[in-house]
This record gives sequence, structure tokens and C-alpha cells, in this order.
Amino acid sequence: MIGSRARRPWLTVPIVVTGLLQWGSAPSGQQPPPTLSTDLARHPSGPHTHRVIVQAPDQALTRLREGRAGVLRRTLRGGAVAVEVTDAQLDALRANPRYSHISGDLPVAADMAVTNQATQAPAVWQGTSGVPGLPGTPGYTGTGVGIAILDSGIAAHDALDSRVVARVNLVSDEPGITGDPFGHGTHIAGIAAGNRTASAFVTAAFAGGSAPTARLIDVRVLGATGAGRASDVIAGIDWVIDNRETYNIRVINLSLGHPVTEPSATDPLCQAVLRAVTAGVTVVVSAGNYGLTSLGDPVLGGIMSPGNSPAALTVGAVDTTGTIATSGDVVAPYRSTDPARRELVVKPDLVAPGTRIVSLEAPHSYISSTYPQWHIAGSGKNAYLRLSGTSVATAVVSGGVALLLNAEPSMTPAQVKMSLAVGGRMKVARP
Repeated sequence: MIGSRARRPWLTVPIVVTGLLQWGSAPSGQQPPPTLSTDLARHPSGPHTHRVIVQAPDQALTRLREGRAGVLRRTLRGGAVAVEVTDAQLDALRANPRYSHISGDLPVAADMAVTNQATQAPAVWQGTSGVPGLPGTPGYTGTGVGIAILDSGIAAHDALDSRVVARVNLVSDEPGITGDPFGHGTHIAGIAAGNRTASAFVTAAFAGGSAPTARLIDVRVLGATGAGRASDVIAGIDWVIDNRETYNIRVINLSLGHPVTEPSATDPLCQAVLRAVTAGVTVVVSAGNYGLTSLGDPVLGGIMSPGNSPAALTVGAVDTTGTIATSGDVVAPYRSTDPARRELVVKPDLVAPGTRIVSLEAPHSYISSTYPQWHIAGSGKNAYLRLSGTSVATAVVSGGVALLLNAEPSMTPAQVKMSLAVGGRMKVARP
């Protein structure tokens, strides 16, 4: 089905924390001041306002929760709050030994029919008929498995029929907005779980998503321009953890990220990914599209957060060059690659088709209106467009995970990761 980038076992390795900066040393017998992510440590002098996530023992956060040291933006789990502070308030926070670590509440952004044939999804859908003396295998299309799409929303589309079973908007700056005003989340949802019935009337370029009968859960965490905040994504992950049994959510799709500014051990977004995996949800994350500089030179260490998390199933992209055979595959030059900054882990864990992928178009969205040349066919609630990026490759894998869990519901996220990254059909990805 979906093949691995290389046959690498998933190893748990020590987390390097020596890169964290501390502001001075504490006198003997006193607690040291909090450590900082590098984006805060290097921030130029003011005047500025800063969105930050403060981690501390629960009782130490009372002042922040009451809004007495900045504007409270969101209360998070694991002893953390997201606040907006002035330069003076940030200086006071980073000098206060009651707090353990401060991270930037960084902006996150979306990482922007050959697909199914290349991943052999139709063979999984159909099953096998068996031979005399040996039983066949049933077909699997993801029925009953919930895939949470944490993105810019999911617009109404004929290829999704009634399988979007829940919607929640957690974009803190855009309360009350529904649908998908940006257009990215709808495209991702179609790659993971769209059906081919509607597209048959307008185009042969979309043959359905990887898991065409899976349930979809729309968790909107990116705004109308495709950008959001890490704290909103964290809130979305925790919402999934709370509601996973209600909707049988077994997969989270995170086709988004922000630059790595600290080890995953202290990164609040990576911590949320680990919470979800510990709760039994496989978290599929895009590696990022930072494989080349603006001059075309290769970049190492371009993996984005939370794709650097050892707990995440991190996905890179290949270009199938329009062919089914893997012999024609080449590494997508834009994809981020290993080693992950500040981690002793090799990423991505596997690759999937991610170049020129046709999927659902959200009518009147930002992408649809700004890039009409990407439109392929159809109109209204049955329109299709073409996008490229590790984000679309991530959706291919999320649908593949749903197929695997449809067949083997008892699998843990670690077993899913091992099966795909080691035991799956290898994608030969060479430049």
C-alpha cells in the first residue's frame, strides 16, 4: 500500500536538551529561571507584543489564568497556558523561577487518480477471492474509522456525502466561522476519504480518497488565510482525545507545522502529539516543504514541528511522474528531509505521492479564487483542483492508516507506524 522511505525501525532515543537557553544561573538553593525556545531568546528589542505558551506547575499559573500578567488566550493541558504579553511582561516571565519553560505560540501554516493506483489502495478495497482450500480476504475501505482533519475546515462537497460526522471551530481569532474559507482542509479530506461517485460525472482525474468510506471529523484550527496558532492546534488535538470514543477517531491528520525552535520534549505542540498517541490515536504529520533554499540549494534539517516528534508518523512526498510503477518515482525536491533539527531521529518515516494531486475544491475559497489555474473540473459542490506538497502526501497516508485499522482494529499507533514504515510496500524515492 503506502511504502516506506527506507527500512528504518522506530527507535526511541534520548532527547537532547542542551540547546535550551537559560538566562543566567540561579544562586545556590534557588530555582533557576525558565528555559526559553530559541525564537524568544533571539527576539529583538521592542516594542512588541508576544504570543507565548508558559509551562509550569498548575498552581504557578493562577496569575496568568486570571489575566494579571498578560492577556489569556487559551488554557492548555499538561500545566500550560497561552498568553499575549508585552516586552516588559515577557521579561518578567522569563525572570520568574515559578515558571519552568516558555515557548513561542508560533504561527502554523498548511504545507501545501494516479495516487490510489500507485499506493495499491484499490487492491485493499477489493480484497481477494481466495483459491480452493484457502479463504479469501475481505475488502476494506475504512468503514467506521474516524479521521480527524485538523486544518482550515471541510466545505460541503458531493464526494463527502454525509460522512463528516462532527465539526468544531477552534480558531481563536475567527469564532463562529464554519466551512472552509481557505480551501486546504477540503482538499485534504478528499485525498484521505473522498468517494469517486460524484467525480465520475465531471472528471476521471479523481478516483477517490485512500479510505472512501471512513468517517471524517472536521476540527478547524487554521484561519481563512491558511494560518493559525500552535495553541489552537494543541486545543484541537486535545479535543480529539476527549471525543475519540464518541466518533471512533483513530487517526489525526496534521498537514501543517511551524519551524522547530526547541526539542520535542519541551515543544507544547509535540507534547500534544505524544498525548494523542498515548491515548491510542495515530498522528500523521507532514514533514514540511522546506527541502530547498530560494536559490535551489538543498536544506538538511528542514523537518517542521510537530513532524520532528518521535511519536508522530511523519510523511514526505514523492513525485510519481504520472506512473503507477515505483521505478518512476523521484523525491519531491520541495520536501523537508532529515535529520530533524534538535532530535536524534531520522525523518520522514515514509513517503507517499504528493505532487500534482487532484482532490476536492471548496467553492469560493481563498485557494479557489486566488489560483483559478489549479481548477481541474466541475463546479459548486462537485469541483476539483490540483495541489502539491507534503500536506497532500500526509492525507494519502492518513487514509491508508484508516484502511489498516479497518482490517486490524486492535493495532496501536506504534504497531501502525512499524507496519507502514518497515513492512509496507517500499517507495523507491531517488533524486
